[in-house]
Amino acid sequence: MPSETATAQRKSADSGTVITQAAAIGVNTVQFIGGEPTLSPHLPRLIRHALTADLSVNVYSNLVRATEDLWELFTAPGVALSTSWYAANRATHAAITGSSAAYAATRANIARAVELGIPIHAAIIAILPGQHTAAAEAELRALGVTAIVYATCRASAAPPATAATPRLTMAASGRGYSPPPLRAPMVDTGGKRRLDRP
Repeated sequence: MPSETATAQRKSADSGTVITQAAAIGVNTVQFIGGEPTLSPHLPRLIRHALTADLSVNVYSNLVRATEDLWELFTAPGVALSTSWYAANRATHAAITGSSAAYAATRANIARAVELGIPIHAAIIAILPGQHTAAAEAELRALGVTAIVYATCRASAAPPATAATPRLTMAASGRGYSPPPLRAPMVDTGGKRRLDRP
């Protein structure tokens, strides 16, 4: 049986092949999603590969942590970020994400992306009753995010991705980044829920 490292390397190579094939058939944008793609050691190489293939790139991340090398890549022309945002209230955000640190880290990194001029899209995910999504939108707008959509969450049997093998999705779009179709399914950063945008 192959080791987890060997399997991750094979999947990374497969992703590179998919990127090349996608460019050849006219796909314009690739989106890297979770698990959490910023934890994958292969993400920088795959982003560079996509940019070299003249594809736009979108990284859908929880934006809790990103290395300085990734921030440098995120500022490259043709790269955009997407994230999920849950609440303007730290406690509600923590109740949903399961992390008391996620709110501050994600918020700071959203602000950093805006400051660096990186196109950023946010999905406000409605999960809990009384979540106050309007306040969440107001907070995102105050941070400078202008591309905001709302989504609801439902349970899914989707298998979890691992940090070493982020899922790769393709979105055919015009040149330059445009978000995935509004009805496109996504998997959250934990790979536990399937999210559908309304």
